[in-house]
Amino acid sequence: MSKPEVISNFVIHSAASVFPLLEGDEFQRLVDSIAVHGVQNPIVSHKGEVIDGRNRLRAVMRLRDEGHKVELPFVEWNSQCGLSVTEWVESQNFDRRHLTEDARAIIVAQLARLIKAEAKKVKKDSQFNSDTGKAAASKKAKPAVTADSPSPQKRDRKKSEERTTAAQAAKKAKVSTHKMKQAMAVDKAVEAGEIAPEVVQEIKAGKKKVKDALPAKSRKKPTKPPASDDVASMIRTAAVKSWQRLKDRFAINEHGELRKVMADIIREEQKQAGK
Repeated sequence: MSKPEVISNFVIHSAASVFPLLEGDEFQRLVDSIAVHGVQNPIVSHKGEVIDGRNRLRAVMRLRDEGHKVELPFVEWNSQCGLSVTEWVESQNFDRRHLTEDARAIIVAQLARLIKAEAKKVKKDSQFNSDTGKAAASKKAKPAVTADSPSPQKRDRKKSEERTTAAQAAKKAKVSTHKMKQAMAVDKAVEAGEIAPEVVQEIKAGKKKVKDALPAKSRKKPTKPPASDDVASMIRTAAVKSWQRLKDRFAINEHGELRKVMADIIREEQKQAGK
């Protein structure tokens, strides 16, 4: 787990840190605006962490270092808005910025992980509430199975959830599901320490593509053509399966008839190859 971002002794919430900071002329314009007009929108905090206003915070600190007296207003986040902290941060920042497709993909991948972690924590905390626990238990209760009950369909629930999550995230980021899956793989690799966090910053800055940042084990290796022995084995296997299908379908019991059919097929193939 990476250390939280800190700006002038102010701890930044992990969701806010996902978004790239303003740099260069864009940041200088913000500094100049605050120098003239002051901070128009206060810094938003939650439980001692800054969740909105990192760039305004940096601009004020620069102006103070230069000898300017600038007020730094703070407000506490309203938790009654119906969103989690990460969801609110996402709503405040995502549409404000001009980002590349790869940058949007990696940012949404990081936010999706944080939102999932928040939901997991809320679920865990709710278990301490007896009423909530009883309600959850009643939902988990399985209905009685009767003769009229439909047969349960087998499915891989984990894979299904992963596909749904990737598809939903891709729609939010306005990228392909394939690119989103790649971004999620990169984010997972960073969390596991397989990729340096700096790589993600390069993606957000438009200096690197998500596909180029994938860990080696996630990249598809080029397939080699099968060896001649393998081809022969594949042909034999396919022939045996074909014989079995013919036998089952047409109720052919005589192997002689099967051999004749296969021989006719082989001769026709040889004629086509000789043309």
